[in-house]
Amino acid sequence: MTQSRKQEQQAAEDAQQEDELDEALRETFPASDPVAVDTGKGDAKEGERKGGDERR
Repeated sequence: MTQSRKQEQQAAEDAQQEDELDEALRETFPASDPVAVDTGKGDAKEGERKGGDERR
């Protein structure tokens, strides 16, 4: 992958994350509540650990 392609991909990912954060801010009410955002990062590993624990 070329450097410019990597930069374009990173810019697209950054824009998507910004859109998701903006949506989370709009959906957070009242303003004193924490921002309701789920990046999805780390959830797979946490689920795998939980899945492993459930099998015991």
